Amino acid sequence: RLKRLDIKTVPYLKENYTNKRKLKINGYSKELAEFVGIMCGDGHVSDEQIFIFLGTKPDEYGSYVKDLFKKIFGYELKEMAKDGKYLTLYLGFRELVRFLMSMGFVKDKVKEQMGAPTWIFKNKNFMRVFLRGFLDTDGSVYKLRWGTQISFCNRSIPLLKGTRKMLKLLGFHP
Repeated sequence: RLKRLDIKTVPYLKENYTNKRKLKINGYSKELAEFVGIMCGDGHVSDEQIFIFLGTKPDEYGSYVKDLFKKIFGYELKEMAKDGKYLTLYLGFRELVRFLMSMGFVKDKVKEQMGAPTWIFKNKNFMRVFLRGFLDTDGSVYKLRWGTQISFCNRSIPLLKGTRKMLKLLGFHP
């Protein structure tokens, strides 16, 4: 109607025009490093969305990941449950996808052999929490007769080599 009456419109001046979210990041943090570890394990980045496939992990872990995401980015992840037991968290957020891709994330972690972002290696606290996120998603802990063993199962060789390097830098003997 405004156009028909020759009244000029300026929709881009309206707050939340086209519902574009603004990414609020204050630099690298321990929380972001843990989230990156989770994404390296069970995460997926598409053109416009991020997904975290938690499968049959406990509901408490899904809540933990949602709270962590909200603390870092200020937005809520959405939930989708298949057959009431396979949990997937997701959010359509182009600017977040661009941010993750600038860190080295790719659409197919295995085919393109993605590694851990380089900024993780610059701080031991970042490495610790990255490993916690990665262990929670693609790791296992085994109790053996002579001690405890952890293992990581992932098809991206640079990611596994980076994990080994982090463990060595933290004083472990992988």
